[in-house]
Amino acid sequence: MHPRTPQSAKPQQGNVSDATRQESPLHAPEQHPRDFTAPHVVILGAGASQACCPKGDANGRKVPLMRELVPVVGLGDLLSEYGIEYDEEDFEALYDDLVTSGRHPDLVRKLESKVYDYFSKLKLPEGPTLYDYLVLALRKKDLIATFNWDPLLLQAYRRNSRGIRPPKLAFLHGTVALGFCSEHKWLGRMGDSCRVCGRPLARTRLLYPVKHKDYNNKGPVIKDQWTLLRHYLENAYFLTIFGFGAPHTDAEAVDLMLNVWDKNRRRQLAQTNLIVKPGTSPESVQQKWKDFIVGSHYDIDDSFHKSWLFSYPRRTCVALWDTTMELNMRQANPFPRCKSLDEVHNWLKPLLAEEEDVDFRVTRWEAMCKDDPFDSARRNTMLMQAMRKDFLTEGHDPDEAPAFPNRKLNYSRVIIHSHENDAYPEPDETGHIGISTWFRADLFDITEKGLELWLDGQEAVFDKTGCWDLIEFDEPARKGNYQKRSVHIIGHIPFANIVRYSLKGDEWYVGPHIYCRFCTDEGPYDGIAHATAEEPHGDLHNFKYLNKDMRKRLP
Repeated sequence: MHPRTPQSAKPQQGNVSDATRQESPLHAPEQHPRDFTAPHVVILGAGASQACCPKGDANGRKVPLMRELVPVVGLGDLLSEYGIEYDEEDFEALYDDLVTSGRHPDLVRKLESKVYDYFSKLKLPEGPTLYDYLVLALRKKDLIATFNWDPLLLQAYRRNSRGIRPPKLAFLHGTVALGFCSEHKWLGRMGDSCRVCGRPLARTRLLYPVKHKDYNNKGPVIKDQWTLLRHYLENAYFLTIFGFGAPHTDAEAVDLMLNVWDKNRRRQLAQTNLIVKPGTSPESVQQKWKDFIVGSHYDIDDSFHKSWLFSYPRRTCVALWDTTMELNMRQANPFPRCKSLDEVHNWLKPLLAEEEDVDFRVTRWEAMCKDDPFDSARRNTMLMQAMRKDFLTEGHDPDEAPAFPNRKLNYSRVIIHSHENDAYPEPDETGHIGISTWFRADLFDITEKGLELWLDGQEAVFDKTGCWDLIEFDEPARKGNYQKRSVHIIGHIPFANIVRYSLKGDEWYVGPHIYCRFCTDEGPYDGIAHATAEEPHGDLHNFKYLNKDMRKRLP
């Protein structure tokens, strides 16, 4: 057992564990003080799909490993037609030799066609499967990246996504489940049509077992899948590798993942969970994946049901932090044995409610009909009441507030996000026009209409009639001709543009994070105002807003 993760939280570290985890009371309230945005990344190989359907798919079809491909798919007769003897040798090596040598290109096409057709017919059984639990064990911030061609993961994703924010998926070698319109770059479910031209989506390319795959030159779909994996691996706090044997034909893939994993700034704290076939030597597993492991920060489990994912569904990163950093031995809360997906979904409801209430403080009125004025007004009122309760100090003096707006606030700075942005916490380098899709700002006030941010300070000049104009520092003439005063530039975000907020902060920035609709290139604001302050140091005392109708060009 490794000292990094105490035995009460995760039994028998560093070897194949067979201990039965103790069940905890039903969903103890979430006490973690921070909103973990760091992702859990799961890498799947063929062993995971086979473990998902150990008795075959819904129609009894076996989900094969690569070494079983020839007998299960029925490729032996086809190989014999071309005089190729296959005596349970390495199919990956055989296929790689056919492609690199250029021999029998028509045979290669026929092999690929039969493989594609076989995997296309696979169907997930009706009851809860391993892939259902996997999808439900992760959250929107997490990623499942699979090397498998089969459609089973996507089928599990689709039937478990309703009312639940699922993780993102990446298909590193393609999948029979997705189609693509090359003209309009539209990716969707196989059998659907392109939403631009209406034509049926074409098959996406599968990457077959050749040694040199060159992922960047295998078309936009494969390239984008690897870009997604790189982004998540570089920021992950937890890495699970399940049923992936890292064959020699995937050496390039392993190198790509390792190069990114080495750049992960959390790598010294991160945990690696390896899920392998029962009977596998722990020493050989540890040796194979040693470059992905830091010290004793790893577990080897011989079943998905013994993994962190099954033991701490939707809380793996939080459980790891509590156990290793807070020395709070979090008790496992494994999935129960359920006969139907409805039972699993019902069991998850308390966890999902915690995520709504604690992790994000998501307003429950977000899903209301946007076209109904009554529902929109009610939603905004509920959000206003919640935010004023959270952001305003208790017992603040309402008579003092107009003169000292920032003194009534519990927080001085906030992080503003576009609710559609995935760049955070990296610099926003998406090439868009306009304001960054996330930024840090000083909180100025919270009113009955929305949130006010202090964006900047500037100087303004005023004439004797009260007209005013902003000036720059290099305009000494205008400064001498008019009365000069400091002004504060205030951005107003209406409640209608606020989607959700979190008070807890994260690993990068403490304090509130506010997720907004960016309606224009200028961000979430519905207006920019200017205010003057009478205090000499611009402490926002006795401020008042300037009448924008009185602004004009002063010569």
